[in-house]
Amino acid sequence: MTTSIIVLAKNPVVGEVKTRLAPELGMQGACRFYRALLVRTLDVQAKYPAARRIFCFSGPMDSEISANLDRSVLCEPQAGEGLGARMHAALLEALKHTEKAILIGADCPQIDTAYLAQAEAALGAGNDLVFGPSHDGGYVLVGVQRPCPDIFSGITYSQPDVLRKTVERIASLKRPDGAGVSCALLPALNDIDEPCDLRAWAARAPAEFAAFMRAAGLANADGTPFR
Repeated sequence: MTTSIIVLAKNPVVGEVKTRLAPELGMQGACRFYRALLVRTLDVQAKYPAARRIFCFSGPMDSEISANLDRSVLCEPQAGEGLGARMHAALLEALKHTEKAILIGADCPQIDTAYLAQAEAALGAGNDLVFGPSHDGGYVLVGVQRPCPDIFSGITYSQPDVLRKTVERIASLKRPDGAGVSCALLPALNDIDEPCDLRAWAARAPAEFAAFMRAAGLANADGTPFR
């Protein structure tokens, strides 16, 4: 079965991305941090053996990101009002070309090619949907084999009950053949939204965190963040 891997992300603009990290990194630093996360995510996408790789961006394409994109990646502007509509539109478009579609954001440094493979395997096992939960109650990945607009509409995102409410809604849905919609959950990961998430990453994987922060130009020699 063929698969699309979609990265849906904002363009790195100061004051518009990762603003909750500003108390720790400053506004400029928060933007640099997000840019580094996005580059990392696009690198994982480029390494995954998918039939199609798509970067769904918001606003004018960032020139630095564009210049460093793998040539296999298709660039498409986001469509729809609200996160749920944008995710559904991206997945729906991908399903016109491949049998499965997996969408991720750029907020989770723990996503790697093995995690994408787990998601693809869950869909290959016959599940209609697969989610990669985040520890804050949302999700860092969603994969589908058929359009499922009802799982995105009417959900208030950036809340601690997003995944729970989505799974509850899935339990009430039916496929065209009358069968229930099946859903698989992958192991939960940590996304990075708040200063406490930075500290948790530093505690969980100090060498990885220090290397990332140095590469992003956001760390002292010992890897500790600075503003």
